Amino acid sequence: MVRSREILAITFTEKAAANMKAKLAQQFQHDSVRKRELELGWVSTIHGFCARLLKENAIAAGIDPRFLVLDAREADGLQAACMNGALDELTAERRAEVLELIAALQVPAKIATI
Repeated sequence: MVRSREILAITFTEKAAANMKAKLAQQFQHDSVRKRELELGWVSTIHGFCARLLKENAIAAGIDPRFLVLDAREADGLQAACMNGALDELTAERRAEVLELIAALQVPAKIATI
């Protein structure tokens, strides 16, 4: 027999994960021990699974156990800031080449005709 703590169920959305948890809870509604185990089980989104795995193994992973997962807005802002910083650095170090690249990108591509 498989113990409920040995089950891993992963999905992409919070809604689907909640639905899976509800269905599992319903299956074990008359078994309070199993139902309690399921609440501690691995039923989540892929992001939730990865965050939990990292939190439980933060030291082994070499990260701060108090890390936070960014929401989409924060992640987009950080990505934009990093891209801008990288482009600024590249432009400062290789200005002539960057300007040449920008000029080349502004010229419409020539279409070969047969």
